[in-house]
Amino acid sequence: MRRPHVRGSLDQVIDRARYQLDTFPRLAYQPLPQVHRSGGAREDGVHSRWRAISPLLDETEPETALDVGSQVGFFTLSMAARGIPTTAVEMEPRSYRTLLHVRDRLKLDNVGVLVLRLTPDTMPLLPSADAVLFMSVWHHLVRWHGEPAARAALRTIWARTGRILVFETGENEMPARYHLPEMGPRPQDWIASMLRQECPNATVRFLGLHRAADPYGRPCHRNLFGAVRTGR
Repeated sequence: MRRPHVRGSLDQVIDRARYQLDTFPRLAYQPLPQVHRSGGAREDGVHSRWRAISPLLDETEPETALDVGSQVGFFTLSMAARGIPTTAVEMEPRSYRTLLHVRDRLKLDNVGVLVLRLTPDTMPLLPSADAVLFMSVWHHLVRWHGEPAARAALRTIWARTGRILVFETGENEMPARYHLPEMGPRPQDWIASMLRQECPNATVRFLGLHRAADPYGRPCHRNLFGAVRTGR
């Protein structure tokens, strides 16, 4: 009769040990202020993005959210804390294990985690949501599947977006191996144009230039956008 309790206690010990190992010596990118963990050199950019996104959430009042490429879940947990049921999509084990541990530690029952490698074949598995965050993922799709497939993925995600899509991608700072299209001297204009093409019935809004880092860890800035749905 006591075995389930013993197993549950053992699982908690193992989960805490795994969390300490996965986050040692610190979180590489996103911070988790909910549990007082910093996020390294990119932390300021994460907070500035959230300050830009929050007013759009106030305006559009989403009832559900989807965070595609959630990493350890800063944005997932932040939206959940606002009372928005949120699904995180992540494929990297260290990241989704950390998110699951923090979710349970905070006793958030409005957070789901979908472990998924995003490919053209798995795109149909994504759920629909009022608010969708699709940040720093598109350039990976271009690298592995080509620009036409990445644009098709953006169209699929937009079709699943009820009210607001937040978008960001790597730009001219990305190495040639990513095979990104030529964005010219003003990537902001190129990305805005692509969003207008691939997200019909949307008003595209510029949400500012935010700190980031290239694949070599060198500092850079990226453009953040919101596509607000105006019709179907």
